Amino acid sequence: METFSRPPARGTRDCADPEASWGHRSGGGPGQDSELFFGYYASAATMMRDEHGPAVPELARRMTACSCRQDPARALVPVLTAMPGHGIPLGDILSDSGYAHRDAGAWAIPMRAGGGQLVQDLHPNDRGPRGTHHGAIIANGNLYCPATPRTLLELGPLARDATPDQTAAHDQQTAETARYKLGRITSDDADGYHRVMCPAATSKIRCPLRPASMTLDRSRPEILTPPQHPPACCTQQTITVPPDVTAKTRQKHDYPSREHRKSYARRTGAERTFSTVKDPATNNIARGWTRLTGLTPMMLWLTCLLAVRNQRILTAWDTRQADDARRAAAGLPPQDPAPPPQNPRQPDRRSTAITPPPPSRGRHRHTPDHPHHGTENTTRCPEQPRRPRNPAPNPAPTGNTRTRPDAHENVRPKREDKRRSNVKTLVVVRDRIELSTFRFSGQPR
Repeated sequence: METFSRPPARGTRDCADPEASWGHRSGGGPGQDSELFFGYYASAATMMRDEHGPAVPELARRMTACSCRQDPARALVPVLTAMPGHGIPLGDILSDSGYAHRDAGAWAIPMRAGGGQLVQDLHPNDRGPRGTHHGAIIANGNLYCPATPRTLLELGPLARDATPDQTAAHDQQTAETARYKLGRITSDDADGYHRVMCPAATSKIRCPLRPASMTLDRSRPEILTPPQHPPACCTQQTITVPPDVTAKTRQKHDYPSREHRKSYARRTGAERTFSTVKDPATNNIARGWTRLTGLTPMMLWLTCLLAVRNQRILTAWDTRQADDARRAAAGLPPQDPAPPPQNPRQPDRRSTAITPPPPSRGRHRHTPDHPHHGTENTTRCPEQPRRPRNPAPNPAPTGNTRTRPDAHENVRPKREDKRRSNVKTLVVVRDRIELSTFRFSGQPR
């Protein structure tokens, strides 16, 4: 969030807003990963529905702002952990990899201590195998059998453009990976310790080191080459896991399983929150939206902006609920209109091939040939003489020229001889700052 003050000169802090500082944000230009801005880091928390619960209005429940000299994750943690004291349980905490990559003491541990369950996207540097504990492999927040295939441990999240076949194959691999995971048999005690058991002892895989597991059916994975010197996780019935193991990456669902993907998809509500906050038609947080400087005035006006935004969301929610109740009383399904069809070559425009044309504004109205295609008991109008076409401003030269087929009479010719308007129909949003529950954006450029 940029401040209205001009940045100080190089090597000085002399400016109208001494509390502001230089910060990084993701850039929107080609090949531009990040850029600098002068202002504050703003964070907020949006209310979302439960995994299997009904829809709720997506309201911004908490917000905070801090100077770019500070860590926005550490500034947001005390705001969220204070919510249970006000009667608002945390529930699931949907956060992106920018917050999940913080050290455990700054983000994950306080969130769990406050009663929250993490559902987050792991940073690429935190994915895959990351050490061992009593011989068990630490990967993606869980402990796995030492004989787990390396390809399963290094499995990444599903690509956004994955096909249905790729999605089914990915889900099958994640389900197979879960068979090698050491099962938890106790919850965390007062000090954060818990115990886990070998997957062969829990009848999930077949292993020669566990003779009882070899009597299971062959539909389960089988360890063909067990360790020559079995570690403690293979010889003991259970092992104790201290709180510092997987404290940073442990979360509610196995990463990157199908359950995790579906649960984390709720975070798209954060993007909808930002689309309403930065919409210039209602309110805008671009540089100059408020000419007050300082952290306190900026937080005050940002709080007012989010309160007004919540009022609009509640008004639209109540209207939609009332309309659904009226349709239900009439025996009709809830109204959920589909978006208009789009032309793949011009995503910002509706395709004329599948969109009915608007009615003509002229005096003559064309009636269909068949009555059942239009109004009943109608007759076809007589043919009208066509108007002579105006001569082209730049006639084509005579000679061996290609004959151009006549254009359709209802299609307006291109205005190639007139000036073109430079009106943009798409807005590319830049200046994004990664947040815990949604992203806060600055001004569009």
